[in-house]
Amino acid sequence: MSIYKWVLGALSISLLITPALAQDIGKIKTLSGNAWIERGSAKVTAQVGTALQAKDRVVTDANSTAGLTLRDNTVLTVGPRSTLEMNRYAFDSTSHAGELDASVKRGSISAISGKIAKANPESVKFNTATVTLGVRGTEFILDAGDDARSAGAWTDASGNLIRSGISSVVTSGIPLKPASAVLLPGPDGRVGAIALTSVGSSQTQTLSSAYAALDVQAGGAISTRQEDAASIQTKYGTLLEATPKRSTSFVVYFEANSSTQVTPESLAVIDTLKKTVQTWPAVDINVIGHTDTVGSHEVNDRLSLERARTVAALLQTSGLSGVQIEATSRGKRELLVPTADNVANEQNRRVEINLR
Repeated sequence: MSIYKWVLGALSISLLITPALAQDIGKIKTLSGNAWIERGSAKVTAQVGTALQAKDRVVTDANSTAGLTLRDNTVLTVGPRSTLEMNRYAFDSTSHAGELDASVKRGSISAISGKIAKANPESVKFNTATVTLGVRGTEFILDAGDDARSAGAWTDASGNLIRSGISSVVTSGIPLKPASAVLLPGPDGRVGAIALTSVGSSQTQTLSSAYAALDVQAGGAISTRQEDAASIQTKYGTLLEATPKRSTSFVVYFEANSSTQVTPESLAVIDTLKKTVQTWPAVDINVIGHTDTVGSHEVNDRLSLERARTVAALLQTSGLSGVQIEATSRGKRELLVPTADNVANEQNRRVEINLR
């Protein structure tokens, strides 16, 4: 049987491919110590592989961390004794339109921007009680500082308790720990930007250089400072070490005008992918179809989805039937090789297999 007939046959089981549940926005990928998810009035013990939903609160105990990967490949790591609330989350896998609004109620998080921030940076916001952080496609750490007030406790700059509940301040003359943010470089050294607006004063400050840091006092005053790799490791090493794996992609190519005929070289790519999956915790596979620019958006959206379903079925028949696989399409929106409209290009006729 030729490889092309085999792929056509595999399409007959494509309905078995497990789509991402509409309410699921991501998963717990790393976990150290004790963490739980507050969902309405319910409290769920977190485990690697636990699905997340919009409105969830992820809470960690002392000396505990939890790493999350969202559907758009945003990576969030919740530090020790921290609370992260997912206020709003939506993501369209075809257009990449979406929204991410989250609050750090206590403690700290690190973040690696995903597809929403790349397509619509104004749609991504992180909040503390004293600052709102806007993302411009980047990596950063956000520390809630005295946001501990929302959890019923105030701490000083060293993290010592100075007030609990409605009791009076037990240690006076010690300033509350300010909310802070630090801009991090990516693995390739590139740096994006973050814009922070003080809730108290409405001042906005933008950070755009590696390890630039900013503090926001409870009264709204903003001050900047410079950190370095060593100081950040000292302060946030535990947080950063818990970061989940970054998404990894493999590319499969198709013959011209075909949604079923992959090139023979693509089989070797799939073999490599299968080996990688074995080392990936709680892996999700997003299979994304792409086309060249020949034809309309409607035609190419349909064609690219058919290609994605072909590859998803091929992955199932090759031994990955127990893994959640989602087939989506981008049509001609994301060209690997930029071309004018109605230009045939072999490299643009592809399917990206994204592990997250």
